[in-house]
Amino acid sequence: LRGATNAISSLSDEQAARGVCTHSSGNHAQALARAARDRGIPVWIVMPTNSPEVKRRALKEMRDDGFDPWLVIDDRSSVVDAWRGEGLVCLQCAPGNF
Repeated sequence: LRGATNAISSLSDEQAARGVCTHSSGNHAQALARAARDRGIPVWIVMPTNSPEVKRRALKEMRDDGFDPWLVIDDRSSVVDAWRGEGLVCLQCAPGNF
C-alpha cells in the first residue's frame, strides 16, 4: 500500500486527471485502487481471468463507482500498453517504479 500511495501522490494534477492503470492478480491491484480512490482519480486494472474470486470481489468492494476490473486470459501487458497509449499513467509493481 505504501508504494502505491507514494506513486499516486507523486502524480501531477494533469497526470492524475488522466488516470492510472496496471495489471495485477490481486495485492498491487487492491493497493492501487485504494490509493486512486483516496485521491479521487480514475483507475483501470487488468486481472487474469483465473484470479481468485475473493481478490476480484475485494477489488470491486473497495470502490463505490461501479468499478469492475478487466479480465483477460492472455497478454495483460498489451492491454496496459494500449491504455498507456491513450495517456494513462501505468504503475506496475516492479523494482524502481515506486
